Amino acid sequence: MGTPVAREAATFSEELRGPPWLRILGILSGLMVVTATPVFWWGIVETWGSPSSVNLLLGFSVFVLAVGGAAVMGICNSTRVLVRGRRLYGFVTPLRVMNVDLGAVRSSEHTTTSPAAAGGIGYRWTPGGGVLLLDAGSAIDLVLLDGKRYTVRSDRPEELSAAIASSR
Repeated sequence: MGTPVAREAATFSEELRGPPWLRILGILSGLMVVTATPVFWWGIVETWGSPSSVNLLLGFSVFVLAVGGAAVMGICNSTRVLVRGRRLYGFVTPLRVMNVDLGAVRSSEHTTTSPAAAGGIGYRWTPGGGVLLLDAGSAIDLVLLDGKRYTVRSDRPEELSAAIASSR
């Protein structure tokens, strides 16, 4: 085994909480999965061996993945931005959704963004990049050398901008 390498310290880290209603929606979604699971399993056991059991099993799997995934994201209800080394990482907790090479940043500027402008909350894919947000407010808009544009919501845009500039 090789020598362990120390992880480089982050020059900027910020976690933003989403709106309280999103956490409530996540809890309700989780309860829906918990209460629907016995009903699905009863239907699968009762129809086992028939084509209906396959349909129920497939439907149950899709239901758990979709609603269960929404529950986890709603309960976690936060985004995190991290600048480490020459990279900017964006997380919709618990998933990393953004990994930007800061050496490829042409420009960065302060802006404001909102869920209405981004087309929703969380990480939104756009034709030329992405937007990371849970609520409206100040943000940093990054334009890369290849023309891609990433917008990152931050309550501390000056500090984020300084960390990006020092990492380039």
